[in-house]
Amino acid sequence: MDLDRLAELLAIPPESTVVVLGLDVSDWGRVLRLPCRYTTPSGQTGAFDLVFDDCREMRWRLYTHYQGETPALVDLTLGTDAHRKPATILTDAFGLSLLYGAYRVTRPPEA
Repeated sequence: MDLDRLAELLAIPPESTVVVLGLDVSDWGRVLRLPCRYTTPSGQTGAFDLVFDDCREMRWRLYTHYQGETPALVDLTLGTDAHRKPATILTDAFGLSLLYGAYRVTRPPEA
């Protein structure tokens, strides 16, 4: 499961809560950026972006029953880059599957 891998990259406990704040699309859909925020069990918070470059195909499913503002990340499978196997991102508000060239996790500059 790639949520544990994401937690390791961010140096946070795997049981931390991650919410997706939005979806930014640029370069005519070739770059997708999901700004996210995490909260650790001890209350520490932080922000990061999950960015997919060289996207070729995207499937989006919106769950109309969801009424919240910031959906929690429920499951993440990064698939295989270079357009070989799609990444799947599941929240309690939407599901997203996409073929991508590469992904990266970035943190916004400290204020």
